[in-house]
Amino acid sequence: MIEDFNILESKYGKEKLVKEMNEYIKMVQSTEQKDLWEKMAPVYDLNPSDFGKKFISGKSSFRISGIKPTNRKYPVLAERVSDGKTYKFPVESVKILLGR
Repeated sequence: MIEDFNILESKYGKEKLVKEMNEYIKMVQSTEQKDLWEKMAPVYDLNPSDFGKKFISGKSSFRISGIKPTNRKYPVLAERVSDGKTYKFPVESVKILLGR
């Protein structure tokens, strides 16, 4: 495996390779979060189709990126659109921000 990494690194460069690997990891995590969202959203009276929807809180725009059922107070995860940083939100706030 290390040899494969070294071959790819010499072909594409370390920075590009690390960037591509990070993008792949992010995609896999997003897919897992979407699957979990689709299963758990109805428990919180949210729609499975809400995953990826945008809302504005304060002066920032956010995109729903997941759910953390073990966090009772702030289970909804949303990524700030401007920089990709993840924030936690309470369900009721998200419902209001989505216009429900």
